[in-house]
Parts: sequence; C-alpha cells; structure tokens
Amino acid sequence: MVVPGIYRTKFNQYDSIVRPLLAWLDAQGVTIQLGTTVTDLAFAAGSEVTVQALHWTRNGATEQIALGPDEFVFVTDGSMTADSTLGSTTTPPTLHTTRSADAWKLWRTLAATSCRRS
Repeated sequence: MVVPGIYRTKFNQYDSIVRPLLAWLDAQGVTIQLGTTVTDLAFAAGSEVTVQALHWTRNGATEQIALGPDEFVFVTDGSMTADSTLGSTTTPPTLHTTRSADAWKLWRTLAATSCRRS
C-alpha cells in the first residue's frame, strides 16, 4: 500500500541513502570516522554561531580537532526515539531520561554552553 505524502526508497534506507552518500563523500576526500561519539562543540566568541573545534570519544579515548574558517559543521542532535516511552489512550507516556542516549548528552552539553554564551 502506498501512503500519499510518504516517500519510500527503492531499497532500505541504508542501502538507498547512507551507502551512496558515504561513497560520494569518500570520493570528495571527506574523512569519515565511524564508532565516534561527539561530546562537545567549541564555539567562537561573538554573536554568530561558529564552531572552532569538535570534541569526541572513540575507542575510549577523548580527542578533538580544531576547525578552520572555511570548514562546516552540520549537527543532527537529539533523537525522536532515544529514551522514549509509551503511553496508552488513557495514560500519557512518562518522561524517562535516566538512560540518556549519547545524542541527548550532547544536547544537554550544548544547551549548557548556549546558556553560558548568552
């Protein structure tokens, strides 16, 4: 059944979108680092949002890299399903944050940083 307004890929999303995108990025010389959790972004002082460095953990080690003025950072933060709970037609879902997925940990770090910058 085809649902109007919902687009589907020919294959699963990984084979239809992720693999071709990774191959294209690799061909452009982009460094792809899997198994890495971004833990913080270092922002430049000022009113514009400019990231100066990325901080991450990989294989238990903490690392960082400085970014130049011509480099871009795209962050997809949070998750629609991380730490989600289910409700019913009579009971709302409970707020559950004790497991705190890594995406939410980064969100909390960035929110705290944003508050310090204001």
